[in-house]
Amino acid sequence: DLTGQPFHEVAAQYIIQPLDLKRTSFENPLPASRGNIAKAHDAKGTPTALPRGYQSMPENAASGLWTTPSELLIILAAVMEAHQTENQSFLTEALVEDMITPEKESIHGLGPRIFPRENDIMVSHGGANDSYRAIFSVFWKQQTGYIIFTNGRNGSKLINELAPMLEIYVNQ
Repeated sequence: DLTGQPFHEVAAQYIIQPLDLKRTSFENPLPASRGNIAKAHDAKGTPTALPRGYQSMPENAASGLWTTPSELLIILAAVMEAHQTENQSFLTEALVEDMITPEKESIHGLGPRIFPRENDIMVSHGGANDSYRAIFSVFWKQQTGYIIFTNGRNGSKLINELAPMLEIYVNQ
């Protein structure tokens, strides 16, 4: 709102281009020329959002991120690096500290959920809309974690099955 530019252009200028992300966008809807877009599936596994095959949500900032697990990893690594170095070209250390510190009487930092662990904190955020489910969890001090993306309405079932096993695995 402050820039007067469309959200996807601001995101491109401040996040996508500086991190050299090729498969990440907030364009809504994605242009057909983009190709290789995860098709949406309903609860029975049937393709939905036809004829296009993928969904387009009106809430760009909340539901409009199109990315890959590999590029989300690049974003998360840049956030972690900004917290650990003097390089403030992406985010300031103070802003990242706000992101990973729970607000009073809340499990949320500035965006993600924060779960204290014995010798670490788990920074986590999920996403869900009609036919896509996703989560990332990062064990901040260990600099390990996992990312799970699904393209079906029942994706939460898979996430709920995999996440506890992955949490154990990455903490070994």
